[in-house]
Amino acid sequence: LSIGLAQFDLEKLRVVRGRLDLVAISNLREPLAQMLAVMNKLRGDLSAAQNPWLIGKIQHEFADLLGDLDQQLERGANAQVALDLAPQILGSDRPMTYFVALTTPVEARGHGGFMGNWIELSIDKGRIEVDEYGRATDLNAAGGRPRKITGPADWVERYGDFGFTSASGGSAGEQLWQNITMSPHFPSTGQVISELYPQSGGTKLDGVFAMDVETVSALLEFAGPVVVAGRDEPLTSENAVEFLLHDQYVEFAVDDRIDLLESVTRQALDQILIGELPPPNVVANRLGPMVAQGRLTGYSPDPAVQDLFTRIGMSGTLACDETVDCFAVTIDNASGSKIDYFLDLKVDYSVEVARNSNEVKGTVSIAASNSSPSSGLPDYIIGNLVGLPRGFNRMLISIHSRLGYIRSTDPTDNLDWWFSSEQGHNVSSVYVDVPPGETVNLTVDLGGSLDLSNGYSLTFRNPAAVRPWSTSINLIEDGKE
Repeated sequence: LSIGLAQFDLEKLRVVRGRLDLVAISNLREPLAQMLAVMNKLRGDLSAAQNPWLIGKIQHEFADLLGDLDQQLERGANAQVALDLAPQILGSDRPMTYFVALTTPVEARGHGGFMGNWIELSIDKGRIEVDEYGRATDLNAAGGRPRKITGPADWVERYGDFGFTSASGGSAGEQLWQNITMSPHFPSTGQVISELYPQSGGTKLDGVFAMDVETVSALLEFAGPVVVAGRDEPLTSENAVEFLLHDQYVEFAVDDRIDLLESVTRQALDQILIGELPPPNVVANRLGPMVAQGRLTGYSPDPAVQDLFTRIGMSGTLACDETVDCFAVTIDNASGSKIDYFLDLKVDYSVEVARNSNEVKGTVSIAASNSSPSSGLPDYIIGNLVGLPRGFNRMLISIHSRLGYIRSTDPTDNLDWWFSSEQGHNVSSVYVDVPPGETVNLTVDLGGSLDLSNGYSLTFRNPAAVRPWSTSINLIEDGKE
């Protein structure tokens, strides 16, 4: 083990002046394999040493140690896959091209936020460069006509009417890129972007990433301060989030600030690419929370690379094959403004299961609070494009579940629900208007039959938001919580 550790020098994996050393990456594969072999043997020896006659405290320590080893072995296996795929991802055989969607949750989308800007990166033999950048509106206008989106089928059917296409294989609309992140299932979004980008003036892609303003702020820790024209104080990792989420819309006119997120990201990348990043473990520790929160996601058309993204929790998937039930609530801004800076969401999900039955009942309670003022801020923040008074927030609320919609139980509910499906989920959606300073409550009953032969298990997720949403889960088994 000590020999393997001595050879495993992460300093050699730094990005220096925009380049990663592919030979250094390949040289780490063997020592990592040696370390994993030793750890697997240690795990087997410890497992064999367990004895029911050991006192309870020692048994617990054995269990904790085995749990830690299993976690480290899983991380090691992921690292091994990453090292195997890294040369391909970094362009060892041919230049690779990646699209980066820059999103902001102040205008909510199912994946987290609206894509106003984008960047195209290329990597050739470990050398990283920024090739193109622009606005979503640039992509709307570019390319030939007609443009086609051929799949995934459930994505096309659910989101086609939002400017994409009315049927599989139909012509796409003119104003579509600003809605590209409506789906909470990023592998589908990545597939759509990969098909649509070459038809919108771009080139063929080898992968798609999305990052929001919090990820950009994290990058500034490595890039250093960036200068914003018209602003005395440079942006740093400490002040960038609030500026990019709110202050830029107050301090700058539309024409002066419309490309600020792209400009800040591009400056940060440029500064990183002419300098030197810390070792990858330091970078991973800083960006890891962004991945966990769904603020940094990736898609690859290569199944092996996509599997790596799934392994490390970066795929932004809505599907959950390892549990009986899946659940998520998403918001898509329908106001056409940045009013979701003031949105707070509280979700309570109560699930009732009974022994010897596969029937499951669920109740979803959603409290959507809008703390926006009705005046004093630009229309770009608190106005809307749907004719409502200033400060109103119109949103599309969607409940994704393996259970189906039964009814809305609010006595004053006269809302028009509509139903679709995505990634094996039943999706119940409704438009809601929330006045400034008020809260709108929804309560929905769900139900259906699930395979409970191995018990009930649930995966739920929240999309990236300005403020983390509160989600509580209450499981009732045979009438007992």
